[in-house]
Amino acid sequence: MPWLLETLLRNLDFDLEQLADVMDPILTARNFCQGSGLYLQGIVVGDRSFMASNLNPQGWIQATPCGTHWLLGGHSCCALAIAGQGVAQFHAVLDFDPRHGFLLTTLGEKPGTWVNGQSLKPDQPWLLQEGDTVQVGRLSFEFLQEFCPAYHWN
Repeated sequence: MPWLLETLLRNLDFDLEQLADVMDPILTARNFCQGSGLYLQGIVVGDRSFMASNLNPQGWIQATPCGTHWLLGGHSCCALAIAGQGVAQFHAVLDFDPRHGFLLTTLGEKPGTWVNGQSLKPDQPWLLQEGDTVQVGRLSFEFLQEFCPAYHWN
């Protein structure tokens, strides 16, 4: 858990008040899953966004650095390295656009990516919604979103 705390502190510019607001949704995300308990959570704090998930073999919570683009796949260099049968080395890209939200784009036709049972076409972004069920290869998980207030110190 220390690496999670360190990542979050860096993402939040070492703001302990923000950390407290962000930790609860991250630590309780699994409680909001309707299915397998596996999730990918998009977190927005002010103008920054990052991901938290438990899509690793141990089921541990992991957080990414802040950004607007994250590569998903089986390769260890992916921002969200996920293991699962049928997950390509470089499977999909998750983007954050402040005007629209989180967008998922599959990078190839096979082994496939689905949202709520609908197959995604390669290179065509799909706007994710809270509670969407995403299937990457044979791995199925839920997409969760959390929007946290940004603090401004005087």
